[in-house]
Amino acid sequence: MVPIDFKPTYDRSKAISLSILIESISQRFPKASVFIIDACRDGMGRSQGLASIEAGQNTYIALASEPGKSSFD
Repeated sequence: MVPIDFKPTYDRSKAISLSILIESISQRFPKASVFIIDACRDGMGRSQGLASIEAGQNTYIALASEPGKSSFD
């Protein structure tokens, strides 16, 4: 995930990998994890929205739109 003001010169090492974040939290064996992701916007010349995200046991993920679709602000 990159900030909304992303520019082609943006340092990608500052981006956050949602899958790595979810995996990192899951390794702590919480009773439940809830992720609310408001980051399904179109732009930057890339495909629309976020890809499908795999959720482990007791992990709930809410997206602003369905996978592969954009949300409207």
